[in-house]
Amino acid sequence: MRDGFDFLGFRIRWKRKRGTNQWYVYTFIADKPFRSVKAKIRALTHRVSQSDMATVIGRINQILRGWTAYFRHAVCKHTLNRLRHFVN
Repeated sequence: MRDGFDFLGFRIRWKRKRGTNQWYVYTFIADKPFRSVKAKIRALTHRVSQSDMATVIGRINQILRGWTAYFRHAVCKHTLNRLRHFVN
């Protein structure tokens, strides 16, 4: 359990809580869903795309809203910051 395992897009791991000597089960976002959402955004935002900007931004917002709602129970502060930086 210390190495963890992937299940439904989550990385489930046994980890020591920072500052204490207690161990807890943490759920993180796995790497595969993160790469997948980045690929979806890249596909929508080609430099030579002829799509309307408003529809592209609306679709990206839908993707990100759904993705973050699914992973809301994970420990995801750093992953969401990386995603925010990528989208900007």
